[in-house]
Amino acid sequence: MMIEPLRDKPSDLSIGDWLQDLSKTTIANASVSDQWTFIDGRPALKTVNKGANSNETSNFYLVNGPKTFAIRISNANNALFQQVLSTFRF
Repeated sequence: MMIEPLRDKPSDLSIGDWLQDLSKTTIANASVSDQWTFIDGRPALKTVNKGANSNETSNFYLVNGPKTFAIRISNANNALFQQVLSTFRF
């Protein structure tokens, strides 16, 4: 699991538009699914990307104030990662 700070959210974009844009521009592999969820009470966009080697990576994009973060998890179907993600707090 990796938590990556991204650039700040522009004030003229909605959270939804901003996170959708990031999900398309921060990962080279195409998204195979998108799903809205919540992390620590904040809306988050979960995308699943599949690499050339067929490995899947889940990417969670969320905003806290002006700050934007990506939480990247390989093999995110693992119950341990799901439990760790459920305890994430700002």
